[in-house]
Amino acid sequence: MPWKEQLQKLEQEEAFDIAIFFMQKIIAKHPDERDAYLSMIYLIADTVIEPHSWDFDAYADQAKRDYYKSKENEYSTLGERYFARSYFKFNNDASYLLVAAHAFITLPWIFGIDTDFRDAMLYKAHQLEPNNPIYKGIYYKDIYDSDPTNPELFEWAKLMTNQNSPLKQFTEKGRVWEYAVGIAQYFPNQILETSSFDKEK
Repeated sequence: MPWKEQLQKLEQEEAFDIAIFFMQKIIAKHPDERDAYLSMIYLIADTVIEPHSWDFDAYADQAKRDYYKSKENEYSTLGERYFARSYFKFNNDASYLLVAAHAFITLPWIFGIDTDFRDAMLYKAHQLEPNNPIYKGIYYKDIYDSDPTNPELFEWAKLMTNQNSPLKQFTEKGRVWEYAVGIAQYFPNQILETSSFDKEK
């Protein structure tokens, strides 16, 4: 069974510790596989976030929450290690920069960085592929802050959210890529919801 399918099964079973151990083995065996690092980054972030969403009325769930909460320092150490390794290897890969930045968007501190560094990753992705609409989100956020009625914003937002969105290619690559697509589409959706342009044009 391919490692991505095995990882998905472990995630569905909420076997987070086993999944992390499994991915350590995969990365040790394939130290240059970008998707393995991205999956590990997302897995660690999800392991920290997920327990907080469980139903606290159930004792078993509360026990899980307490267990994973007690291991946050351990997860942070792993997060810093695997992010640093992956960033060293793939920091000139625009897709890696975007997906990794979105994978830990809510808690970059787990990976030893801050929000400024995370945003710098998005800027670099755009610099590496300035004509690729996938990486223009950070560019258009700057335009939106100064000129929210710029028609270029609306055209880009329509492209990024329609059924033929260039982001569609990411959704077939695994859970971390699908999550990144969801984050990447948040801003264009915001543009469409708040735009004063005639949406029928």
